[in-house]
Parts: sequence; C-alpha cells; structure tokens
Amino acid sequence: MTLKPRFRRGFFIAVLFAAIARIYICPKIINMKISEDLKNQIIDWFESDQDFNTGLILLQQCIRNKAMIRNISRPNSHNQKKVAWELRKAAGLPENICQADKKQSKKKHSSQGSSGTPDDKKKCLHCGKLIEKYPLNNKLCGRCEFMAKVKTWPPVIQNIIKELGKLFIDRDILHHELTGLAEENNSANMAHRRDVLGKIRDIANRIEFLDRHKKDFLDKGIIPDDSVIFPKAETPAPVTKKTSIDDPHKRLTNLRASRTKKRNQLQYQSRKKLQEENPMPAGPKRDKIQAEISNLEKQLV
Repeated sequence: MTLKPRFRRGFFIAVLFAAIARIYICPKIINMKISEDLKNQIIDWFESDQDFNTGLILLQQCIRNKAMIRNISRPNSHNQKKVAWELRKAAGLPENICQADKKQSKKKHSSQGSSGTPDDKKKCLHCGKLIEKYPLNNKLCGRCEFMAKVKTWPPVIQNIIKELGKLFIDRDILHHELTGLAEENNSANMAHRRDVLGKIRDIANRIEFLDRHKKDFLDKGIIPDDSVIFPKAETPAPVTKKTSIDDPHKRLTNLRASRTKKRNQLQYQSRKKLQEENPMPAGPKRDKIQAEISNLEKQLV
C-alpha cells in the first residue's frame, strides 16, 4: 500500500515532531544511565535526613531536563517530594522507599505532639494566649513582647502609651453611643449629638498630641517633658466669705441692732418692741443685760 504524496509528507512531519518532542520537550522521560557510585549516593541520601540542596545536585546529574530543575529549585515541601520521586526513578529504586520516608516523618510529628505542645501552636508564657510562632526567639505573644519592651522606656512614654489605650477605648464607646442615637432632629437629640461629637473631637486632639510625642521618641529618641504632656491642674484659690468684721459698715449695723434688742428686753422683756411696756425687774439678769449694753456702746464709739 502506497501513500499519496500529501499523506506521505504529513506522516513524516508527525514522526519528526514526535521525535523532537521526545528528545527536547519531554527529556525527563529519557533518564541518563547513572553509575553505581551515583546510585549509592542516592541511596545514602534516602537513608539520611534528605537535604534538599544535596538531592537537587544529585538530580542534576541524573536527568537532562534543566527546565524542571529550575522549576523545583526553590526549597519547599512540594519540591522536596518531587526531588525524592525523580531520584527514586533515576536510580530504579522501589516506590515504597518514598512511602517509608512518609511514615517516618509522620512518626516524628506524632512523637513531637505527644511530648508537648505542637510547634505551630504554643502558649504565651505571660497571658497564656495561643500563638503561631515565637517572635524573636521569645516565648511571648506580640502584645506581651511589646509591653515588656515598653517597661524599659522612660516613665513619661509609658504613661503616654497607657493613656492612648484608654483614649481609644473611650472613643470607641462614644462612637457606639453616637450610632445608637435616634435619627430624629429634635432639640434633645441634637444637643446630645453635639455633646458626643465634642467629646470625640477632644479625644481625637489628645490622641494626635500624644501620638506625635511618641513618634518623636521612637524615631528621634526625644523624651518629652512630663509637665508638658501631663500638666497639673491649677487649684482655684479658696473663696473667703466676707464677715461683719471685714466690712465696717455692716459691723456697725450689727452692733446697733444688738443694742436695740437688749434695750427692748429691759423695757418689754422681749427683743421686739410691744405696745405696752413691761419693764424687767431688778436682778442679776437685768444687771447682765445693762453690762452688755454698755459694752456695745463702747464699741460703737
């Protein structure tokens, strides 16, 4: 059976394309014949801790596919499995060697989990919060580590950070209060809304002031003056009430009124003036009142 020229030409093109694809596009299926020494090195690699870089170097000596080597050159779990699989095929080793390696890794993880807390979740030694990783080789979460660092800073910076935390909480409370107000624009709601907005504005200004001094300390090492950040409230001077002794005119008025009352007691036996006189009889009480009247008259002079 003979093929027509156009079919014959297409057949040869297909065969040529398949040959080129086998040699250049998929060269990983054509493994190089490795020596016994290289095969022993691969076996030793499987029996050791299976270092990624060492396995990649061995794989470069086994296959011609440079593109695949370049794609799996970054160390991670997927590329580690890929390097092990390709080395196993190049050396003609059984598949169970990779499965045995998986079982060993599972045993290691299970032994670590049974001995204590897993590596991916550990508790902060200060607050007990679960954290993913220990930052900076420290056994504290991010917040506790920051607060431990703050304790080494000057007291004025520590007070600034404490007040900033309280201000943020107060501002959130005011925001919730503002969103909970009724939408009606009556006088009561508008007054309440105006009061809340004024408090939020004051807190925002205070936060901006404290944050500026905190950044100056962190960036430039400038320690602010405590009296500037936390000024002491001026105590108002006590208001002294003016007494009759301080006011001469009022003092004379009081003395005259007392003298009149004493005289009424002598004439009417009452502090108020009555219609009919009722003189006080002679006795110690009358003598005492007369002495008081004479004392008052001396003060009036």
